[in-house]
Amino acid sequence: MPDYQPTKLTEGKTYPFKITGSIVSPDGLEYFKLSDINNVKHLLRKDYYTKYNLEVGQTINCKIDKINCSGKIFLEPLHPYYESGNFYEITYLKLKKIINSAGETEKIVLFTDSFENKIKVPFEDLPRKLIAGEKLDCRVVKIKKGRLLISINDDIDDFSELKAGIKYSFKISHIKTYAGKYEYYVLTDSNGKKYKLRKKFYVKYGLKPGQNIICRLISSGKKKYLEPFHPFYKIGKEYLFEIAGKGSRDVYPDLKKEVIFLKNDYGKEISLLENDISPGKIQNKKIRCKVTDIRRSEVFLDCS
Repeated sequence: MPDYQPTKLTEGKTYPFKITGSIVSPDGLEYFKLSDINNVKHLLRKDYYTKYNLEVGQTINCKIDKINCSGKIFLEPLHPYYESGNFYEITYLKLKKIINSAGETEKIVLFTDSFENKIKVPFEDLPRKLIAGEKLDCRVVKIKKGRLLISINDDIDDFSELKAGIKYSFKISHIKTYAGKYEYYVLTDSNGKKYKLRKKFYVKYGLKPGQNIICRLISSGKKKYLEPFHPFYKIGKEYLFEIAGKGSRDVYPDLKKEVIFLKNDYGKEISLLENDISPGKIQNKKIRCKVTDIRRSEVFLDCS
């Protein structure tokens, strides 16, 4: 008989999971225990989904929201009422002010979903003045931890005039915040056209409003986004990377592989599978590697 081949879980796709039990972590948080199609166990934090009416014994559909560089899988159960990409009438509540990470006062507006969860949206996205209780047709952009991220004016960045891999110059106009915590730089080109750049990926780049930056357009499947040029590394060049430590990475469904962590002063730590590193590239606790790509500040290397 042929060897059993487990189904690979792919980021962005949806799979059935059975709720097999619950557990309380040492810090007091409650989690559901889930089993996937390969009988691999996962945990799902309960308090994010109290209004989903989840119970032990149910089989639920979950989207693979993210698989991080350590191999950890993050799940998002499908919402009982909303689906990403679709339009719904969302109820307006009121206007308020927040202080963003740049220390600037920013106006946001509050909406509410069918579970009475608050949804925070930049004030500048409002098409007109609203009164409390008024409903507005909005697109659900994303659902994360049971909460909606919505777009009021369906402001998807229009990259139709840009070509992948070409350098473009922008000015950072200001910062605007979605859902009260997702901060974006607003980039403006020479014609006044605006684009968004997720701030969290580039904290160590030292970007600030008023600054001019150079970006290239990245096209990956259906996703398109702008990537600022790295402050130090250039694609195609070789560099000596300092070894920061060693560890392991989960490889689904039940493997662990040894990894080496490399220091990166301009973004998140770089991890490489030990088997992908040629011994001849190691020099006095450093590894000489070629930068093959940079995406959302993550540096990809060839050290073979």
